[in-house]
Amino acid sequence: MQATLSPLDEGALDIPLTEQIAEVKRELAMREKVYPSQVRMHRMTQATATKQVRTMRAVLNTLLDKDTGQVTELSAENARLTIVLSQCEYALRKAQELLDANAQKAGAALSKISGGPNP
Repeated sequence: MQATLSPLDEGALDIPLTEQIAEVKRELAMREKVYPSQVRMHRMTQATATKQVRTMRAVLNTLLDKDTGQVTELSAENARLTIVLSQCEYALRKAQELLDANAQKAGAALSKISGGPNP
């Protein structure tokens, strides 16, 4: 089974922007090489392949200055803010899951106490 990394992984914050860009470029090249055969073998739709490649290009554009193709202070700050936003979204999802689980437990407990189901 593959381990799932959360955006809260502190180690992710230590990876230099240049390494992040290199990884995005590697991933984009892999997608551009592999996805056409996945589409031909009906393992992926063309729409999905196109969307995923375009999304990875957008990630690369976010990390690079769109005019020069170089890393800039602003693109580095954008990358940091994107990580922080991702962490916040992850924390909110986890908090909602906990709230939902607790609401179900409370409903079950109330149902047990009152002797019937509660809305």
